[in-house]
Amino acid sequence: MIYITGVTSRLFVRREGTYLAAAVLALLAAAGCTPSFKSQSYVDKFRILAIKADPPAGLPGDEVTLTPLLSEPRLGGLPILIWMTCSPLPGQSGMQCLEGGGAGDVSFGETLTLTLPELGPDEEEKTVDVILMACAGVPRMPDFEKGDYAFCDGPESDLALRSVTVTREPSNLPPVIEALLFTCETTGDIELPEAQPAEVACGTDCGLCSFTVTLTPDSVEFYEIVRFDEIKQLRENTFISWFATGGEFEDARTYESHYTDLDGTREELTYDVTWEPPAETVDVTFYIVAYDGRAGVDFWTREARFAVEGP
Repeated sequence: MIYITGVTSRLFVRREGTYLAAAVLALLAAAGCTPSFKSQSYVDKFRILAIKADPPAGLPGDEVTLTPLLSEPRLGGLPILIWMTCSPLPGQSGMQCLEGGGAGDVSFGETLTLTLPELGPDEEEKTVDVILMACAGVPRMPDFEKGDYAFCDGPESDLALRSVTVTREPSNLPPVIEALLFTCETTGDIELPEAQPAEVACGTDCGLCSFTVTLTPDSVEFYEIVRFDEIKQLRENTFISWFATGGEFEDARTYESHYTDLDGTREELTYDVTWEPPAETVDVTFYIVAYDGRAGVDFWTREARFAVEGP
């Protein structure tokens, strides 16, 4: 399965084999992407940070809506979003499917809603691969069969791959962010409303700040896998990826900080991280992404203006 985590260089791809990795590198090169040693949490360019599928997996005939989390283009203008879907043959990667001329649909829009296909009589599950190409410029259609991966004539672009699983039984619910606590040493707790940027008066120094994210209790599920002909029950390993356009997070991702466990159910799921704000007055956008490790995703975006008095 391929899914976005937003915690490595540009795109985290989990799949055995090297063919897909080479294809993704070619796509990233076509998009003008070069390796960066800056913190992955620091957002200084236009990026696709995550893609949320609702639901992450479904039954044949179910509708799934995919919504991306995008940072703001630095050079202005709204990006054009191009979605391509493909149902790989057994053993095929998403890119091999596209290069073989297997693209099922091409559409434009802020989100994508797709209807999951039927399963074959011998199939327990299969995936539908989705490629999102975001172009802040003039889009062009790549010719995958000829090895032409360029999709944007413009200064800013990015792409991401996401797979949606078709199953015979409901298999996964996404995590849900329930609350966010933000506090700084010199200001105390600060409300970060969804509708408008927060105003944070820091005086001469904001001090070190911290975030605590709480997920709903049912964000963590138990699920079964078959390993060596035995059924194993596993628990989802949820985590948070942190992004910001300024300052510096201590960690790019954090796992459960503490929880209340009653009868095997997580009654409170919290995730903590510290953030060092810039030393000057600046507007910062925060992107907070929750993952359940099984393609379930939720995200919040918050903005704040940090006012720092000069010496």
